[in-house]
Amino acid sequence: MMNPGGPTAQDTHGIACIATVRYVSPTRWSTSATRIRKRGNVQEFFVAPTEPKQLKALGKSTLMPERFGCDVVWYGKDNGEDQLWGVQRKELKDLIASVSDGRISKEIAQMRASGIPIPMIVIEGKVQFDTAGNLLWNSWGQQFTRGQWKGMLWSMMNEGAHIEYTKDITETVELVVMYARWTNKDKHTSIMRRPSAFSPWGNATNDDYAVHLLQGFDGLGTDRAKAIIKHFKGVPLVWTVTKEQMMEVPGIGKVIANKLIDALLK
Repeated sequence: MMNPGGPTAQDTHGIACIATVRYVSPTRWSTSATRIRKRGNVQEFFVAPTEPKQLKALGKSTLMPERFGCDVVWYGKDNGEDQLWGVQRKELKDLIASVSDGRISKEIAQMRASGIPIPMIVIEGKVQFDTAGNLLWNSWGQQFTRGQWKGMLWSMMNEGAHIEYTKDITETVELVVMYARWTNKDKHTSIMRRPSAFSPWGNATNDDYAVHLLQGFDGLGTDRAKAIIKHFKGVPLVWTVTKEQMMEVPGIGKVIANKLIDALLK
């Protein structure tokens, strides 16, 4: 079922490293994954039986998540298609132990093999270091330095994991619910938008919009854009299509077509 790439080791700087674990094709997970669905407007969660009662209260307690390297799994969207998502929850003590025994590497590899778009590790608990740079945790005398902590996180990220932090189980439950809501969106475009036209004096004027338009070109900042507008008495660009032709584009009606055409008029 699995072919470990080697034991967890310490590198030459004493920083914990995570071994690579390889798995067979993710098709072996598909049968179980197809049974995880969103019923109507209610998100269906599947939670490992070893998790706290607050997390198990989200949905059905089952061993299914562990097959995917997770503690909680659900079905969301990815580019509009149904997609398995999940998270692995780690308290500080368990996280460090899972690095030592190789479990974290196996779990990240399982998440990747199952096709989960973002293998997420939720670190639960307050991360603090003493004045000597050692992690404050119930270590029974074992020290874990800031450098080892950072090295562990970077190794997990290098394996494709995304790291989130929560202070306690209550915050972890809130995070899972918010994350599941986000994964059920058909598109994620909030950071793909250009900023709006800006004026330091209040409402944006026509010149402000013209400057904003020209700044979409590589190498044009505010000063150069203003110089071009002043020299040509407007934006020296024209559409090569008519308003009617613009309206033939799916999703563009009369109002948007007028705005696009008018934007380049002097």
